[in-house]
Amino acid sequence: MMRDQQDEHIIIEYNGSIIRVTKQGGLYKCPYCNALFYTPKDLLHHIVAHAKGLLNAQREPASRWH
Repeated sequence: MMRDQQDEHIIIEYNGSIIRVTKQGGLYKCPYCNALFYTPKDLLHHIVAHAKGLLNAQREPASRWH
């Protein structure tokens, strides 16, 4: 059985936080929403936003229509 060489499971550590993620084509994949990030730092900031519920509370941009 051949394994896709593009995807690999890795453990990243940043500022004392350790998390297991998938690295796909050189990018780090969010385990919650599959968004892709270039650096572990960006991914962990994104995961913190998930934990705080900030991504669920996003509003639609303001409209000029009245």
